[in-house]
Amino acid sequence: MGGVSAGAAQLVGRERELATLRGLIASAAGGNGCVVMVFGEPGIAKTRLVGEAAALARAEGATVCFGTCYEREGRPPYAPWYEVLTQYARALEPGSFPQGVRGSAAIVAPVVPEFDWAVEAEPERLRLVISVHTVERHLATIYRKIGVRNRTDATAFAYKSGLANT
Repeated sequence: MGGVSAGAAQLVGRERELATLRGLIASAAGGNGCVVMVFGEPGIAKTRLVGEAAALARAEGATVCFGTCYEREGRPPYAPWYEVLTQYARALEPGSFPQGVRGSAAIVAPVVPEFDWAVEAEPERLRLVISVHTVERHLATIYRKIGVRNRTDATAFAYKSGLANT
């Protein structure tokens, strides 16, 4: 029964959760992957639980990637996924991806530079994705500057400010 480290304090009160994660790790090793979300109040050992599960998975030979979620001003959208994809790209050899996956890697290459090697896989599709990504990035900047959360709020802002006519 491996753990985070021999010197770390024992994880207390999370036996059920750790057993669930052990089962999911075994299932993933058998080809049935999944995504696990751990959430709760600050200070209840979420990070420690995930660290313990990661150590168990690594001991089984798994590639473990994770992203962190916390509220902070200026944290980019989808930051946890960026973290996961960056770790994954660094863990694997570029040539190890099947051709079908290369196209997906090319799509995320504009935001995860570690996938740049895949850009040649689908240049036409990539141009469209880059264009859409660029528009979305600019819209997000505009939304942030005018203090709205989405297109509906932005439309209401435009009408209220006299920037749009009915």
